Amino acid sequence: MCKSNPQRASRMARSSARLPRGAATQETRRAQAGPAWLAQPATRVAGLEVAPSDLSGSESRYPASRLADDACRGSCAEALRGRAALALRGVRSGGRAASLRPPCAWSCVEGSSRRMLLSPARPGSLLRVLQVMECTIGGTRRHLRDLAFGLAGRGAGVEVVCAALREPRMRQDMDAMRAAGIRVHELPMTRAISPLRDAWHGLRLAACLGDRRFDVLHTHSSKAGALGRSMGFVCSSAVRVHTPHTYAASFEGGAGQGGEAPGNLGLIMRTERLLGLVTQRLIHVSEGERREGQALGVIRPERARVVPNGIDPAPFATPRGGGELRAELGIPDEARVVGSVGLLNDAKGHDLLVAALPQLPDDVHLLLIGHGELHDALCRQAEQLGVAPRLHLAGWRDELSACHDAMDIFALPSRWEGLSYALLEAAAAGLPCVSAEVNGSRDVLDPGGDAPPCGLMVPREDVGALAAALNDLLVHPARADALARVGPERVAERFSVDRMVDATLAVYNEALGRTGGDA
Repeated sequence: MCKSNPQRASRMARSSARLPRGAATQETRRAQAGPAWLAQPATRVAGLEVAPSDLSGSESRYPASRLADDACRGSCAEALRGRAALALRGVRSGGRAASLRPPCAWSCVEGSSRRMLLSPARPGSLLRVLQVMECTIGGTRRHLRDLAFGLAGRGAGVEVVCAALREPRMRQDMDAMRAAGIRVHELPMTRAISPLRDAWHGLRLAACLGDRRFDVLHTHSSKAGALGRSMGFVCSSAVRVHTPHTYAASFEGGAGQGGEAPGNLGLIMRTERLLGLVTQRLIHVSEGERREGQALGVIRPERARVVPNGIDPAPFATPRGGGELRAELGIPDEARVVGSVGLLNDAKGHDLLVAALPQLPDDVHLLLIGHGELHDALCRQAEQLGVAPRLHLAGWRDELSACHDAMDIFALPSRWEGLSYALLEAAAAGLPCVSAEVNGSRDVLDPGGDAPPCGLMVPREDVGALAAALNDLLVHPARADALARVGPERVAERFSVDRMVDATLAVYNEALGRTGGDA
């Protein structure tokens, strides 16, 4: 349970406003962003938490010469922690840390403090998983990063094939993975359909699959899903698992994530249905996404599973520094702030929040954390509506503690989602939330049953309903506080990164025809 923020409560209780009437409606879309992993106060690498204190002087605390000795004595957890600390030290200092894999770190099962996951096809060998992703931006980038480190930390042999064209900072994650002993291959896949280029990338994937005997091939999003599963079917015995991270049909013909068009929607969905025939398990990140997949007919119902996205809630539990951020951005101390975090593109629907701002009291300011191609368009929209002094575009911030602390209410006006990492982080930070009813929002805010809500939901692209919900919480601070108190516990119980990794492993085991973590 989070502690109440007295400054936020004071701002919320200070003024009450009439609910505005009416407003025109529109319709909703999505792309997600989360804070950069490399900047969190405590970082999980190879499934182990590494605090900043582990990085300074990590060589004296975990000298490279000790790693192999620790592993041979069966202390795999200690060896992995030391390697993770050294890896992070190299990446954060701008250098390229060497991959310090002790000879026995993955195989010394007896006496080890961590379980080793063994291959069902190759007795005595490590379970080998290949992760493939093209869409390495926002939440999908974070999902891949957390899953790769989490699986490696649980004793799986992980390799990653990914692109870094849309987000160059993905290469920082790739370096950190390599330094932690994860083999990474950069393949410049693109969302746009290009027969020749896609065929070449498919051949390179086939070579990777053919060179090494993987047990599980896990693909993510549409392009990597098409190339990876088709090549896996042709040239690998690995079971095929796919996570869509929202379907192209959700884009409704508009711009896709990162501002790109989804392409030939009919061709994409026919391809998804065809590949569903050779996919052993399809993992959805929310119940809403699972229902969407069933309606689209992309997979047989008995092969569909739900594994929600997860975060480490600890870094968000005690937000601080909001006063300094407000001063930096020129937000008055007495102002009430509605905030949102995400890429500034069509999917996130920030234009809907700007459109709602004139319907909110004059002391309410809008704080947007993120960067993207719609930055200038949002500024022009605010100028046209006469609310430019109340709009604050803070750019991308790797550290979100001050951002959450500066907010009184978090809003997610997305046009589409899988399950928003930004929503999970805001709930973990103890913020009352208002979200468009997109995939994943109900799972987090109002799952039903005996579970109390931790936020309000409104129809997609309904500016009037969005403004009314925000005004409701502004006028009734006690209600906002009651919603805020539910969020941290819900995220910790249902949406932790450890639960996500463990549940994903359970799906792998199910697809492999076994129920335990070990062979």
